[in-house]
Amino acid sequence: MLDDIRIGGRWGDMAELKADYRQSVRLKRKRIFSYAWVGLLAAFSIAALAVYYGYASDERLPGFHLETMEGDATIGSAIQLDGSYVGRKGNRTMTVDAEGTNYTDANRVGRLFILPFSKTYSAATAALIKEHRTFMRGKEYGTFEQTDDLLLYVEVVPKKGEAIVKLSVLNKKTEKAVEYSWAAGTWKPRENVGLADLQIEGKHAHFLLERYGTTQSNMQSDPQLFDYVFDLTAGQLIDTREIKLPVQAGFHLSVANDRGTSINLLHVVLFASREAGAGKEAGGDQSTPAASEKAQIIEYEPFIYDYADGRLQPLALTIPVNMEHTNNYVDGDKMYSVTISGNSTGWRGESFDITETDLRTQSETAAYTLLASELGGKELLMPRFMDGKFYFVVPGAQVNGAMGRVSTKVTVIEAASGKSLYQGQVAYDGPSSEATAELKDTVLLNLELRS
Repeated sequence: MLDDIRIGGRWGDMAELKADYRQSVRLKRKRIFSYAWVGLLAAFSIAALAVYYGYASDERLPGFHLETMEGDATIGSAIQLDGSYVGRKGNRTMTVDAEGTNYTDANRVGRLFILPFSKTYSAATAALIKEHRTFMRGKEYGTFEQTDDLLLYVEVVPKKGEAIVKLSVLNKKTEKAVEYSWAAGTWKPRENVGLADLQIEGKHAHFLLERYGTTQSNMQSDPQLFDYVFDLTAGQLIDTREIKLPVQAGFHLSVANDRGTSINLLHVVLFASREAGAGKEAGGDQSTPAASEKAQIIEYEPFIYDYADGRLQPLALTIPVNMEHTNNYVDGDKMYSVTISGNSTGWRGESFDITETDLRTQSETAAYTLLASELGGKELLMPRFMDGKFYFVVPGAQVNGAMGRVSTKVTVIEAASGKSLYQGQVAYDGPSSEATAELKDTVLLNLELRS
């Protein structure tokens, strides 16, 4: 009887202990949840305040715009200047156009919390995204070409030892796209394969692929060039043409294509160049000089390739002395050569020599010199080219070695004649008494075009 009472007593105590334990666990979980909830609210409040005050700081940054000083204002509306503001609020990236200023780092605190995956695109790519958003998804690293009806996008990618050409064709009127792909030969280790040019010729698209290899001993093979002809109507590859330049082994290749014209070209200009000291071997390999030992280019051989019939012929062209600082722009049957000719530093200088060559008659048809001093600047930067016009950035002087420029101007000229079509200048949006101080903290040396 006593044993039964003891046993019953022990079982009763155990039940009470278990009940107390469960209640203690519930209270502890409740406290942990409360602490976590308070912590999350505190973190969210701090983040919200940081973003709020960060954006309020952005609103206090100075504003600028591109102001038309002379000529057609519609030309200026397509121009965007990229650079940075290096003033009292630190180095901030920005773009400036006729409508105003956009600080593209979008507030670093805000980006940390709400824009971690945002990207910055060129003005031309941003315009395509705005117009054809669905088609443009995932298209970042390839090449675009378009007509009034079609937009083409091409990538060359390696896959299982092969070079794969991936083509996307968008019908602009229906917004429907078709995808194609094909193998363009092997892609060996230490080999470079890339798209040198893309043109639309009637119902055909031409993909100019360049490939060359580099050995472990830093020897570069002669480049190979292929024209892949694709029928856009039938949706299939119809021809592959190897373009063999009639030059000795040991050469480099550069391609002068449209570089921005909306005219689809019938031909492309090729330059085979040879460097002093480049070793020639039976396999056509050539040594690649180190960056600190840049070899002097002693010979250029220009050629013109016709996309319609696949014909290659030499091009009679006067090669400028400063050819390594020359850009060539093909526009229809014309080619414009722009050479830095005065006190050059990299791709900028106090003057530029510009020549026009008729590619059909192979004759020089125009030549003139552009001076930075006559355009109200300290120097000229290598221009953008679009539809027969050159777009020059004309920066002013630097003050006491500062990064900024006292002024930034833009000059647009007719390529064939040098005639001025537009002149604009970056202007400050605030009081005139502050303009000089704010403008000298701007660095806007890159020009882009939206179309």
